[in-house]
Amino acid sequence: MQVIVERILVSYVSALQGVAVTWHIPHRFSKQMALKSELVNLGVKIANPSSTAGVIDIMKDLQRYCPTKETGELHTILCNGDGLSIERMIGAKRSRARTPTPASRLDGVYPAPQEFYKEGILLQDIMNEMFTQTSIADRRTLYQIKEFFNHKSVKKYVMENFQHVWDLLKTKKEIWFSVATLTAMDPGFTSLVSTHLCNICRQETGIAVRLASLPLDIFIAHAKNTQRKT
Repeated sequence: MQVIVERILVSYVSALQGVAVTWHIPHRFSKQMALKSELVNLGVKIANPSSTAGVIDIMKDLQRYCPTKETGELHTILCNGDGLSIERMIGAKRSRARTPTPASRLDGVYPAPQEFYKEGILLQDIMNEMFTQTSIADRRTLYQIKEFFNHKSVKKYVMENFQHVWDLLKTKKEIWFSVATLTAMDPGFTSLVSTHLCNICRQETGIAVRLASLPLDIFIAHAKNTQRKT
């Protein structure tokens, strides 16, 4: 989270531009991830993915590519798919649960939803709870910010407009972090707001005052509470 906040502030706060931040988060597989992937076409399997028998047939075919340990155990590999495909794969594995060998139980293939679909589920939960048309007049609500920044394409059902919903939430996140930082730096922060931040809503630079005032009272209250605790 710290790295993400740093990126936002360097991008939008003029006073911090030029500060060195981490643009790539290193991890233990960074070296391997930097290498070019080699894609291998496994061909087309003639089977009905809508039936349990067809899914079992497909999973058996995929399992042929699972490495085997010296003990005969299968190395488990992920098999990604959408929600319906995952449900069918789980059903196929359950139907083979009482068979005697790991291979016949399809232990080598582990159904896992793709990150895109998991992200869609999380975004849908947010939209269901926080995105309501009746809140259009309430400041700082998602619907009010949608109208304020002219995100006309945003609809409540995420999978119909995934990128538009993502952009709306990204805009709100960047505003909140920027305003919180600018308020902490200087209560008279208007002159520090980057023109680039104003361009998010494609309006004149003077919109910075209105933009910054959206969540300002929230951060002032938070600062006062923090001071009381300390």
